Amino acid sequence: MFTTYRKRTIVGITAQAFAQLNGINIISFYLPSTLSDAGFGERKSLLYTGANAIPYTAATIATWYLADHWGRRPLLILGGILMAVLLGIVCAFTEADLGVQTRANGQYAFVMLYNIVYGFTWGPMPWLLPAEIFPLRSRSKGMALATFSNWIFNFIIGMVSPDAFDGIHGYFYVVIGGFCLFSAGLAYFYYVETAGHSLEEIAVAFGDKAFVHNDEEVMAQASGDVTSIHAVKA
Repeated sequence: MFTTYRKRTIVGITAQAFAQLNGINIISFYLPSTLSDAGFGERKSLLYTGANAIPYTAATIATWYLADHWGRRPLLILGGILMAVLLGIVCAFTEADLGVQTRANGQYAFVMLYNIVYGFTWGPMPWLLPAEIFPLRSRSKGMALATFSNWIFNFIIGMVSPDAFDGIHGYFYVVIGGFCLFSAGLAYFYYVETAGHSLEEIAVAFGDKAFVHNDEEVMAQASGDVTSIHAVKA
């Protein structure tokens, strides 16, 4: 996989890795204790954590439309940038000298916004993108590697986060925000857009040879428009 389909494999692995490194399970695992520390009671913290899952889940519905009309890469780039900003604001509320209720409500409001953004960007996209980039003969292996990456980084995040919060407190959100920005840059500079393209066009976009004869000529004859091939390469 790393010799024949190196770039595809890197895209699949990193997409699933950043699905975790961008902080969703840090929020999900530790939101009750975060809200409790911010000033909510135990019952209220658990209730608000459960309620937070409703807009997060609902946001994934938007992906049904946006993934094809906006494209995969724009959603990943937008999501990475917005999540970094929102996590920075969560850090500000966590560390600022504010009233207990103001701090708790501020944290919860921007955590909810973060979850909504994640729900239609880095939540579903890392599952869709790897399934599209691998050719049929290697798709099972490619998806296995990508999913393995997801669970490995899930484990790492779960093990590291408690010590990170104990050590740097709310500034850990800034670290996660840095991962969000890095993932946006990776999507912009390295990932290939797959929306609306055939497997052959995706192969050409990754720099592979899709046909025995000239790739552009074959696909131009099939589509009747050679400019589409250049658009894929761009």
